[in-house]
Amino acid sequence: MRMRPRPDSSPLRAALAYGQALVLGVAFFVAIRPLPVATASAQVAELGLTLDTTTAEAAVETARTAPLAHSLLWKITRPDIAHASYLYGTVHIIPVSRFKVPGRLLEALEQTDRIVFEFNMGDEDFSLNAGREMRLEPGTTLPDLYSDEQFGALAARVQEDYGFDLALVGTMKPFYLIPLLGRNLIGEPVTSYERYLFDYANEHGVAIGGLEDVQRQFAVVNAIPLAEQADMLAELIEEPDEAKAMFRNMYDAYDEQDLARIHTFFLESPEMKKYHDLLLVNRNHAWIPAIAKHHEEGRSFIACGAGHFAGEDGLIRLLRDAGFTVVPE
Repeated sequence: MRMRPRPDSSPLRAALAYGQALVLGVAFFVAIRPLPVATASAQVAELGLTLDTTTAEAAVETARTAPLAHSLLWKITRPDIAHASYLYGTVHIIPVSRFKVPGRLLEALEQTDRIVFEFNMGDEDFSLNAGREMRLEPGTTLPDLYSDEQFGALAARVQEDYGFDLALVGTMKPFYLIPLLGRNLIGEPVTSYERYLFDYANEHGVAIGGLEDVQRQFAVVNAIPLAEQADMLAELIEEPDEAKAMFRNMYDAYDEQDLARIHTFFLESPEMKKYHDLLLVNRNHAWIPAIAKHHEEGRSFIACGAGHFAGEDGLIRLLRDAGFTVVPE
């Protein structure tokens, strides 16, 4: 299959930004297994997911203009419940040199009965689902998504730049290779807040929960056509400087705890706009009752990507609309 012409504006930023979350969990908890894959169309339809671009432009403008305190940690309370819970914005992969655990974060964790991630990283079925979902359908391999000439050139470049044989992951969907390769462009060892919080929960006997079923996250990836995924992977391999700049800008914004900038940064990608409702809006709205339920059941520490916080359909605004008081810590 020959590649279609690459769009003028790069979709790579969206893939790197969103793909980190899934690949993070996979990298820590999954040994890839040769299991069959459900068809993407059936999965997406079953979960009721849709693609809608109508709110993306308005969301960009809201993120640019709405003031929001520079804070990653927020306390959430509700008048009918005595205890407080916390909302913490993460970045799923971060250089060790930029990783910080402030005292206020530790204080919040000490007041926590459970740590809630985007999906339950302690779920026993997670590795089984991930091993299945990351693979192409039987009969399709990575070289099938490119011309022989292009795949040969990409494989040679990966071998030269990463010391890695691309053919060894020939049954993986291209999307999942993007953050795995992209993290090598950071130029230093990496870690993650999810990894830290997961270990903290296990070491301190804190319960673990999730805001959504991991199957929904995989379905989002399955909604992106393989041809587009293949384009994204090729662009990362052929033009790594854009990914390096993206990481620098994202980590600078995160260091400044600038939630509005982080939100706008993700939305500036044309490809992210295309999947804006699927990746952010629909999920944020679905998370509000989940957050409320966790809060009602006990003191909860909600850890999710900082890109979900700002904007008209961001978690902070939606929680306030749902009757919560949400204040920066």
